[in-house]
Amino acid sequence: DTEFKEISEFFYLLADNSKKITLEGFYTNLDPKTKKDGSPVTQFDIEAEKAICDLISKRFPNHNIVAEENNSKALGSDYTWIVDPIDGTRSYIVGRPLWGTLIGLAYKGKPLIGLVDFPALNECWLGYNSSCYYNKSEFVFRQKSISNLSEATVGSTDLDLFSERGKKKYKKLITKRNLQFFVLVL
Repeated sequence: DTEFKEISEFFYLLADNSKKITLEGFYTNLDPKTKKDGSPVTQFDIEAEKAICDLISKRFPNHNIVAEENNSKALGSDYTWIVDPIDGTRSYIVGRPLWGTLIGLAYKGKPLIGLVDFPALNECWLGYNSSCYYNKSEFVFRQKSISNLSEATVGSTDLDLFSERGKKKYKKLITKRNLQFFVLVL
């Protein structure tokens, strides 16, 4: 439909603008700073976030923005953009291509559309309603046919990023069901 075409094109525009900036810094001699929370940030995080947020503000001046670095704005809108230009900054800094640009849009706290772009891998995923798009083409997930939950594979980021409650639930699920799992540390 026309509405999806327009908003998805805007998401791809945001990702492309961020990609130009982030790839410029990838594989370079970075001088990361440390934020108050102890996590690293580079000038490319800051520049890409500003570029994304400026484009959003120009097109949707009344929308809220939640941004990781310093471009958040709360305007009381029902629409909120969520922006992280380099998720996986540690990977970015050491030259691993496992970092991505995250952009989402929520309406009254409920997700509408989300994008993750992996610039160094040239892979872009966009989710909308129950559809998924990979590099702008509709993607149908192949599901593994399993007869028992113990046959499932679970993938996760670093467990230290979970809340204590989340860690307990995750460990209980893995232990109780004897699931195969892997941890992706970004």
